Amino acid sequence: MFVRCLSALSMSIAFGTWSLAYAAPQGHDQHQYAQQAEKHDKAADDAKDKAPALCPVSGHPVDKKVFIDTDTGRVHFCCKGCIGKYKADPDKYAAQVFEQQGIIGPPRVQVACPVDGKAVDKKISVEHGDHAVHFCSQKCQELFTKAPDQYMKNLYHAFTTQTRCPVMESPIDPALSLKLAAHQHVYFCCKKCVGKFQENPAKYGAKLDSFYLCPMEQCKDSGALKASDCPKCGMHRKQIGKAAAGDGKAAPKHEGEAPHQGHHGGS
Repeated sequence: MFVRCLSALSMSIAFGTWSLAYAAPQGHDQHQYAQQAEKHDKAADDAKDKAPALCPVSGHPVDKKVFIDTDTGRVHFCCKGCIGKYKADPDKYAAQVFEQQGIIGPPRVQVACPVDGKAVDKKISVEHGDHAVHFCSQKCQELFTKAPDQYMKNLYHAFTTQTRCPVMESPIDPALSLKLAAHQHVYFCCKKCVGKFQENPAKYGAKLDSFYLCPMEQCKDSGALKASDCPKCGMHRKQIGKAAAGDGKAAPKHEGEAPHQGHHGGS
C-alpha cells in the first residue's frame, strides 16, 4: 500500500509538471508563467528528493545499516530477514532496487544498450518513465519503444558507478572501456587514457573505488574490479583502490563483495 501511494504521488507530480508545461500563456504573462513554472519544477524536485528509500522486498523504508553489495551496487533493506528473500530471486526485485539506488545510491551512468548490450550512443535516447534510456542504434531504440517491458531487466544492469576516467578524471565515454574480466569494465574519456591505464594499472587503478592487483610486479597483472587470484602466479590480488585507503567516497566492502563499477549487461 505504501509503495502504491508513493507511486501515485510521483505520477501526480509528473502529470502536474506536464500540464503546466503545456498551458503556457502568451504575451506579457509569459515572464510570470516562467517564474511559476520554475517554482513548480523546484517543488517537484524537492518532493522527489524527500522520497524515502524503500526496501525492495517489503516496500518499507530502509535501515541504512542493513545492506549487501551486489554486481549492480549496494542494496539496502528494512531488516535482515529481507536479505535472504532478495538473494533467492534478485531479478524479481530489480525494478525496486533500481529506484532505491536512484535515491540513495552513488551517481551512475548508463553505458550499455538494454537491447543488445553494446556501448550506448548518447545521441540516441527516449524518455521512459522518469528516465532517459540510451541505445547503441536507432534499431534498438525502435525495438525498445515497441516492447519496453521486454528489455527493462537488461536496463537495470546497464549502468556503472564509475563516472570519471581514472587517468584524466574527466567524465567517461561509454564507448571507451577496457575489459578486465567477464562483466568487469573500466571506462575512460579518450583512447589515449586506455593505453596509459594498460601501461600502469597500479597507478591509475588506485583512483578507482575498488581495484585489485597482484602484489608480484613480474606478473604484470592487468588487475580486476573484484577480489580474485592472479591468473599467472595464483597469489591473491591486493585491494589498491580507494576502498583500501578508507576513502569516504568509496563504498566499503560488505559480506565479501566489492563495490559495483563496471556494467554487467554485455561482454
